[in-house]
Amino acid sequence: MDELHGLKERLAAAESKLREQERFLADLIENSGALMFIKDVQGVYRFVNSKWEEVTGLRREEVLGKTDSDLFPPEAAAQFRRNDAEVLGSGEFIEFEELFDRPDGRRFYLSGKFPVRGEEGVVAGLCGVIVDITELKRRRQEIEFLSFHDHLTGLYNRRFFDEESARLDTARNLPLTLLLMDVNGLKLINDAFGHRIGDILLRTIADVLRRTCREDEIIARIGGDEFAILLPRTDEGGASALCRRISDAFEAEKTPAGSPSAAFGQATKSTEDGSVGEFVAKAENMMYQQKIRMQELVRGQAITFILRSLFEKIPREREHSERVAGLAERIGRAMGMKAEEMGTLLTAARLHDIGKIAVSDILDKIEPLQEGEWFAVRRHSEIGYSILNSGGDFAAPARIVLAHQERFDGKGYPKGLAGRDIPLQARIIAVADAYDAMTSGRPYRPARNPSEVLHEIEAGSGTQFDPEIVRIFMTLFEAAPDTRTDGDVRSSIRNSGIFTGGLRKSVG
Repeated sequence: MDELHGLKERLAAAESKLREQERFLADLIENSGALMFIKDVQGVYRFVNSKWEEVTGLRREEVLGKTDSDLFPPEAAAQFRRNDAEVLGSGEFIEFEELFDRPDGRRFYLSGKFPVRGEEGVVAGLCGVIVDITELKRRRQEIEFLSFHDHLTGLYNRRFFDEESARLDTARNLPLTLLLMDVNGLKLINDAFGHRIGDILLRTIADVLRRTCREDEIIARIGGDEFAILLPRTDEGGASALCRRISDAFEAEKTPAGSPSAAFGQATKSTEDGSVGEFVAKAENMMYQQKIRMQELVRGQAITFILRSLFEKIPREREHSERVAGLAERIGRAMGMKAEEMGTLLTAARLHDIGKIAVSDILDKIEPLQEGEWFAVRRHSEIGYSILNSGGDFAAPARIVLAHQERFDGKGYPKGLAGRDIPLQARIIAVADAYDAMTSGRPYRPARNPSEVLHEIEAGSGTQFDPEIVRIFMTLFEAAPDTRTDGDVRSSIRNSGIFTGGLRKSVG
């Protein structure tokens, strides 16, 4: 009897443990966060957990005993049956992405199905798991997009371009033409207007390329200012015609930095001989040659546009530029300056404050500038240098523009140059700029009396200004005291000035 009693206790304990495990499994299935179901080999639903209703919108009692054909549209049901047959036939776990679209827009995907085995390991049905991976798929698609696309323009990137160049290099795509494009003046635009405006220009260019190219043509941004277009089954004539259409479309576009322009290069691969790299090199060579031919014209046009933009934003800067150039010319002539030196002086005087374009929004403030604003304003000479320092005719004026806010005692900016280490023309412009800045009205102060200003400039001799230039400058007023009304003073042309010398902070 004792043995029988002990056996009953062990059986009761085993049954209790089994029920506990069943409850554990049931809780796990119900609270897993995923929809789980079991079908038999005929595709009849034998079990679904409570998540089913949330995913499909169908109640559990409506599903049990039904098949996919009873529950879903024919096309979806057929796909589910095919996937079921694959699992039942292989007897292995298989991952699927069967999609459930709910009316509220939520999307659920079947993450996998695995076989359910009965006695002796025979497959008796299958179990499926459905989870909401909408966000996961969105992120995956975003990563895939970014891996092949340029984040700024949305065009393809260099990686995709390189892969497509190799893929399209087949006989059926011949003639295969490559069109390369280098945007003109992007660095000047970034220096003058800021990268936000430069980005607008690049996005405008991308939009033009999308509109003018065919759908089967691969458009990519392959560098900061370089774009490439792969043209399958297109000869040289077709590529040249596309270049003209793009150029015409650029001229019609207006951005805060003006109309886009670019240098083009092209190469056509007409036979299977030769590598893609060879015809890329040929297109690059053609593009760079055109870039060199256009360089001086493009630079001049860009500087003219920047200067005009400054004058439109702050009209007084045009007159200030003309007056500073006129004063500088008179000083230069009095010093016996040679023609070439005089030409550099006048160019630098007219352009000495072109860098103000980058801070034009704060130059008309009536209230005192904050420290950060003063820091930005003081950078105008460096910005002007960056705009002009691109070689050619503006290289020498650029160095003078950079130095025109230096002081004779070495306490100026941006380099702290002193004495004759400061270029002569920069020392001349410093005096002319200071005089005109103080004798001209500004939003935050009225114009000052010329005689008073002359005394201040004379007091700055040897500290703020070159003593010899101050001496010559003072002699000009002995002959013509009211220099501001002299016709010669108004004879030149452009730009503006900031006078922040030892006398006082003053926006020229």
